[in-house]
Amino acid sequence: MEKVLALVLLLAFGSHFVSPQISEADDQMLNLLERCCDLGKYWQGRGLCDNYPKPIGGVPIANETVCMGSIRLCCVQKQQQIVQCSAGRQVAQRTNECAEIGNGESNEKKDCCNCCKLGLLAHNIGARCDTTSFDTMCDVSFRECCQTGKGTGSGVGSVTDTTRRNNGAENTNPGASSNIANNNNNNNNNNNGNLQPTNNCQINNPCEHRCVDTGQAVRCECYNGYELARDEISCTDINECRRYNPCAQGQECQNSLGSYRCIGLSGNIPLVPSTECTLGYQYNPQSGNCEDVNECVNGNSCPGGSICSNTIGSYQCTRERSCGTGYTLNGQTNMCEDIDECAKPETNNCGTVFECVNIPGSFRCKYKTCPVGYRLNGQTGNCDPVYCRTGMKADPVTGQCVDINECEAQGTCSVGQICENTFGSYRCRDKCTSGYEADANGICRDIDECARGTANCPPGQQCLNLPGSFQCQCGEGYEFNPTTRTCDDVDECTRYGTVCSLNSKCQNTPGSYECTCNTGFKRARNGRNCIDINECEESPGICPHSCINTWGSFQCTCREGFRLGTDGRTCVDIDECEEWADKGRLCIGLCQNTEGSYTCSCPAGYRMTPGGRICADIDECAEGSANCNGPNQLCINTRGSFKCNVIQCPQGFMRQGGQSSANSVRCQRVSFICAQGDVACQEAPLSYSYNFLSFPTKIRIPAELFTMRGPSSPYRRVAFELILDSARNPASGIQSVFRSHFKLDNTRPYEVVVSLDRPITEAQDIELTLNMKLYNQPDNTFLGVAVAKITIYATADQLT
Repeated sequence: MEKVLALVLLLAFGSHFVSPQISEADDQMLNLLERCCDLGKYWQGRGLCDNYPKPIGGVPIANETVCMGSIRLCCVQKQQQIVQCSAGRQVAQRTNECAEIGNGESNEKKDCCNCCKLGLLAHNIGARCDTTSFDTMCDVSFRECCQTGKGTGSGVGSVTDTTRRNNGAENTNPGASSNIANNNNNNNNNNNGNLQPTNNCQINNPCEHRCVDTGQAVRCECYNGYELARDEISCTDINECRRYNPCAQGQECQNSLGSYRCIGLSGNIPLVPSTECTLGYQYNPQSGNCEDVNECVNGNSCPGGSICSNTIGSYQCTRERSCGTGYTLNGQTNMCEDIDECAKPETNNCGTVFECVNIPGSFRCKYKTCPVGYRLNGQTGNCDPVYCRTGMKADPVTGQCVDINECEAQGTCSVGQICENTFGSYRCRDKCTSGYEADANGICRDIDECARGTANCPPGQQCLNLPGSFQCQCGEGYEFNPTTRTCDDVDECTRYGTVCSLNSKCQNTPGSYECTCNTGFKRARNGRNCIDINECEESPGICPHSCINTWGSFQCTCREGFRLGTDGRTCVDIDECEEWADKGRLCIGLCQNTEGSYTCSCPAGYRMTPGGRICADIDECAEGSANCNGPNQLCINTRGSFKCNVIQCPQGFMRQGGQSSANSVRCQRVSFICAQGDVACQEAPLSYSYNFLSFPTKIRIPAELFTMRGPSSPYRRVAFELILDSARNPASGIQSVFRSHFKLDNTRPYEVVVSLDRPITEAQDIELTLNMKLYNQPDNTFLGVAVAKITIYATADQLT
């Protein structure tokens, strides 16, 4: 009877055996009910289990009734667990024993009582309260009894935060810094001498997220889901998954910036995170996150005269009246008065070379200065006189001996001279350079060597006076050589650069030069410029197809389908079929070269598409030309042809109707009831599926061919086995494919993918058998086998 029940359950999951025609509706329904149950557990915090709002996010309307039932059931169950856990904790806090809880009472009450006892024991011996990892309710009971050492009368999750507060003495919130920077100017003086508070966060805000002015300093806080880094300024994301493990059993925690989410192990239905938050936080069902509790609004333990400041996960108490650094509180006037640090040497650290200057709230050390002729003594702090040698004087700031610039005084040097200062002295030099002389007023005037007769130019040359010099001139096209004192020819081409027009060359001549035109150019009518020669007009037929004149030359071009020969003039036909054979191919079919072009054609079994370049396979099965109309015949289209396959279900099996795929047939077992001791009946397959694939031999490797999936129940184990039944060339009968060509990949414990791992070199008809054996867990009882027959037609690529 147990064997028959197992077969019936297996039949219920029969739609999961073969992919890709298999539906996962059953697994999705189980995941949907688990998600709705989690929503009910979180909704119990509202106090009512019958008012969950519609529509339910992520749930189809057709499944809302089933989901609402799961929400109400799990909500009531969660409330009962919370009440029982609170009762068990109160027993432990009242009697420190759990013996009075009878066997007929709930497990939650017993477990929470025992966990509270452990927490009370940890509190008494001073142990840590955050090292447990039982379950959510037990952990909360342990931490509450460990932290308080007494009862609170609250339910699960109502844990007091008073043990984490110390009236502002220390900030234990991981998302805040108590004092990152003191500010001596956090109070300003008004005209009456009273101190007016200043928002230091507006003056200096070093924080990455939030800045809080405490009155004495500024403190950085982080947003929910972040904590302060070691620099107490920047914020880093809290990995809730690693630190708290907030998700329920059977859920996977995924961290995100500032938050996290819980996902079912099936991977397709996100789940909301746990509602049981850490101390200082409470769950918000609208956002699905644990949010900070504002203790300053909901109640705190700050003493009188203190101000409560909320922090992330905690709060802090500060004095209501604070003077800050550099001020003292006057007990009689209740006013803040400035401390004069300069009045006592022990309250400042200026030293001997600095002068102490008191300022409101602080002091400054001003470097001492000495009068002219004195120097500050670094050891005594006194101004000692400075004695300097001739040409030097004492610096009024540093007291060091520095050079005197005598040239700044008038009349240091005579007229026509320039004063040059040196270290400790000066010197005078002549003001005029060579070829000039000073007049009576000290102004430099040019010397006319030609007028004075001091030039001494050779006969036949003329003297030309220049500023500061002179020149003996030669005839046009020549220049004077002062070394040889002769007239040398001027190379105008070298000296003056471009003296000829464009497209010409310069050639020097004695006393002159001449210009010649470059190749491809000729002299213009004006005799000076060079113009381009149009070879295409002056030499007809120079190019066989077309000629293009260029600047100084010409270019032969060819019509489409031809390329220019190596001589730069003749045109050679391009074999496009061979040219593009390894560059993407011009024809997806047969390519034939023609003079200046090419044509595309198709082999048998293919037809040309409207573009005239691509051959498309003719689906004879879809068009009805295959003539596979016999009983139980299944038409399978292949590249350039088709196959007629006769599918007959084995005895005891019948063809399953309503299948969506045209390339597969499923035979379902007629009966799962076997006679006592009929082993052959019990071990017979649960189902047969006949699957057909067709692809060319040049398919890209690796290639996924077939997927088979079994039930995903934790009480079932699935084992897969792939067998090569036959492989042959349909023409020669030679086998070139073996079992090693195929690989089985277990993508999931209940799923396998058949992949082609090695290339197929020639056409092959391949038959494979994929067996999926099912076993019961944990006794490993054999439940049955599902058989998938896979026929592969690997056809030769005719479109080459």
